[in-house]
Amino acid sequence: AIATSAASTAVADAWLVVPVAMERLATLLQSLRGASIDVAPAADLAQWQLFESTSRDDLAAARTALGAGRRDDVAASLHRIKGAALMLRQSRIAEACAVAEVTTGSAQAARVREGIDAIEARLVEAAAAIGARRGDHTHGIR
Repeated sequence: AIATSAASTAVADAWLVVPVAMERLATLLQSLRGASIDVAPAADLAQWQLFESTSRDDLAAARTALGAGRRDDVAASLHRIKGAALMLRQSRIAEACAVAEVTTGSAQAARVREGIDAIEARLVEAAAAIGARRGDHTHGIR
């Protein structure tokens, strides 16, 4: 079950009691999709750049693994990104990873690919937001 603090109904104040079935997690995450979640700034630029670079590598690895039918490798790549995103308080990226990770078990390859694309879109959005905060108007940090 998901709960929020009595003082706030913001998604950022939500927590999840584990263990939870993957299907239930997917349903909960889907219900939060319309919620407003701010992109939290990364702890520092070097940390963000490392995250962005390794996430792009993991997304490429996930696409390669999907093409080869290695669903466990796809899930592992997405799980790695999700963990790092959570450490950097990048909740929108982590959410997209969790949703996509659920699809690796049974969904058609096209649906898994859509999930990977959604993660990449969130990564681009976060990079643009962080770049804008720094005055970098190139829509990303490179």
